[in-house]
This record gives sequence, C-alpha cells and structure tokens, in this order.
Amino acid sequence: MTNEEMERAIEFLLKSQANFEARLEQREAEWARREAEREAAQAERDARLDARFEQTDRQIAAFADLQADLMRVVTRTFGEQAHINEEHRKFKQSVRAAEKLQEEFNQSVRAAEKLQKEFNESVREASASQRVFNEAVSAALTRLAESQAHTDRRLDALIDIVRGERNGG
Repeated sequence: MTNEEMERAIEFLLKSQANFEARLEQREAEWARREAEREAAQAERDARLDARFEQTDRQIAAFADLQADLMRVVTRTFGEQAHINEEHRKFKQSVRAAEKLQEEFNQSVRAAEKLQKEFNESVREASASQRVFNEAVSAALTRLAESQAHTDRRLDALIDIVRGERNGG
C-alpha cells in the first residue's frame, strides 16, 4: 500500500471513527433522553399510584367507618329485636291468658243462661201455679161471698123473727 492509500485509509478510518463517535454520542444522548423520559414517566406513574393508594386508603378508612357504623346498627337492631321478641312472647302469654279467661267467662255465661232458662221455667211454673191458686181463691171467695150472703139472709130472717117475738109477735 502506498502512502497516499495509507493516508486515505487512515483518513477513511478517522472519518469512520468520527462518524461512529458522533453516532455513538447521538445514541448515548438518545438513550439519556429516553432514560430521562422513562424516569419521568415512571415518576409520573409512581405519583399516580401514590395518589391512587392514598385514595384507596381513604376509601378503605371510609369503608371501615361505614362498616363500624353498620355493625353498631346491626348490634342495636339485634338488641331491639330481642326486646321485641320478649315483648311478643309476653303478649302471646297475655293473649293465651285472655283466651282462657274468655273461655271461663263463656262457660259462666252458658251456666248463667242455663240458670236463667231454669229460672224462667220456674217463673212460668210459679205463674201457672199462681193462676191455679188465684182461680181457686177466686172460686173460694165467690163461694164464701155466696155463703156469706146466704148467712146474711138467714141472719136477717133470724133477726126479724127475734124482733117479731120481742114485739109480741
């Protein structure tokens, strides 16, 4: 190889080396830019994730508060339901006692109705007996009145006789 060819080869190599270094610098700058963009994008994603985590934490805390409130309501509801159940049990006992008293009352009413029927029958019998008695008394009084009228007539006749004999007669 001649000097000139050698120089051209060296020059070619130097240009190639310079081009390679320039491309390498471009690539390094591109890699640095992309790395910076990736880091910025990652930082942005991390910030969004942090915001989502904070929002999720707030939602979980609100859910926990809501769940605690719900548990208090459910616990109070169970307590009130137990009270209602106890009152219902007492009410049913009262109803059963009232039904028993009602049955006893109904039996008393039936007994009273039976006694009332017996009493009414006795009153009818007494009325019938009273009518018979009244008729007998009326007949006896009629006979007594007739007998008394007869006795009065006879007594008047006797008085007339006694007067007549007194008067000389």
